[in-house]
Amino acid sequence: MKYLKKSLIMAALAGAALSLQAQTITITSPWELKSKDPTVGGYAFTRMGITETLVSINKAGGLKPQLATDWSVSDDKKVWTFTLRNNVTFSDGEALTADAVIHSLEVAKEKPGPLKGVPILSMQSKNNSVVFTLEKPYTLLPAALGHHTTMILSPKAYDKDGDVNQVVGTGPFNVKEFTPPQRLSIVKKDDYWGEKASIDEIEYIAASRSVTRALMAESKPSIIAYSLDAASISRLKHNPKLDVMSIMLPRVITIKVNHKHPFMQDINVRQAMSQAINRNGIAASLLRSPEIKTTQLLPPSLSQWHNTDLEPFQYNADNAKALLEKAGFTFNGEGYAEKDGKVFEITMRTYSDRPELPLIANAIQDQFKKIGIKMDISIGSYTEVPGGHQDGTLEVALMSRNYATVQSPLNNIASDFGRGGADWGAMNWENEAVAKALDALKLDNTDDAADANRALVTRAIQEELPVIPVIWYKQSVVVSKNLKGVSLDPFDTTYRLNEIELVK
Repeated sequence: MKYLKKSLIMAALAGAALSLQAQTITITSPWELKSKDPTVGGYAFTRMGITETLVSINKAGGLKPQLATDWSVSDDKKVWTFTLRNNVTFSDGEALTADAVIHSLEVAKEKPGPLKGVPILSMQSKNNSVVFTLEKPYTLLPAALGHHTTMILSPKAYDKDGDVNQVVGTGPFNVKEFTPPQRLSIVKKDDYWGEKASIDEIEYIAASRSVTRALMAESKPSIIAYSLDAASISRLKHNPKLDVMSIMLPRVITIKVNHKHPFMQDINVRQAMSQAINRNGIAASLLRSPEIKTTQLLPPSLSQWHNTDLEPFQYNADNAKALLEKAGFTFNGEGYAEKDGKVFEITMRTYSDRPELPLIANAIQDQFKKIGIKMDISIGSYTEVPGGHQDGTLEVALMSRNYATVQSPLNNIASDFGRGGADWGAMNWENEAVAKALDALKLDNTDDAADANRALVTRAIQEELPVIPVIWYKQSVVVSKNLKGVSLDPFDTTYRLNEIELVK
């Protein structure tokens, strides 16, 4: 009898332990948690619901209030007023105030991000509002204030030098434990101002290898696994405990080109490289999604920036070789292109954080070889792309670029293709007509001239190829069937974790 009683107690304790475990969700992706700095790791904190911004993006792609309840602009479009939400607290108990918002934004505008390009003269607190005075009209201010680099933190989150020493936000979750670069544990915030979370605790695990994330999806009781390779997705579709969800993102896989390279500064060469790429083969055969082959830089979902008047990209290896000949190349006995006694040989940098990139790089390597371009592949950290841009050593890179990290693609397009280019955009490419069109769009992107300016920009990108688009991006996510309310954000800014419930 005594043994039976002990067994019942042990069984009850085991059941309680399993019940407790069932209240924990795991999120896994390849993206490491590099830093507490919003400009480096801020995307993870906003996705996980720890931090928030003044405005956010709704499910239809428009702006919606977040920490600001509304905003207005003066007739001359130089003064913006953002009214703050009442009764909001940070996870350290401090109240959200206009001064706290200004402190975070003052730090943000001195660091890389959309706010750095906003012509702000001053930010002032007025009652429960923040008033921005601009040097000149800038229609993208609300969109910039929805970027993760402008997340609002408690004043106590910063040290005396303005560096973030702890992530203290206003979101539906608080940080429990932060162990960079792999792990982050969060717990629900009971006094959150908005829709409260039902999940008690969520663990984020960064796993660089797709096969590792796939194995986690099969073994963890409640998991959301991001960015799996096509083969793993195909296999996991047959697992009765898992669902596969997919969504098109405003993200594009492109080849970044150094336009100071002695060969690639010739537009004929860049057009040859583009025509050598069998986009349909990569999309349909390699990634099993024929609809994601690019016809131009941005997909139809970004309708204002998808120019239906453009001739779509074509695959034509024979014409690609003819373009190389037009640029002055001949072909040696091994079939490689030569000019001025030098073989056309380049190194493509890429990274495995997105598992499809090395696969695509290998396909492009074979396709370039057919037209006489000898290409080596260097797989490293994603930081080698901006690093190579900054020190000038990059030749080409295969990269994934999100063109709508804020509500309007204009922010990133202006950064990437405006004067000077950008780490994730054009490199040593200049087009003054494009720069002027982008400047005009920043002043007013709704007037009659805006459509003509967007058309000018998209046509120049299509014809001059400052970057070479390869495929549009389809996000596939594996989700445990015991999770209810999971939805995917088409702008990839949030995991919407406070909307998720565990099915008993």
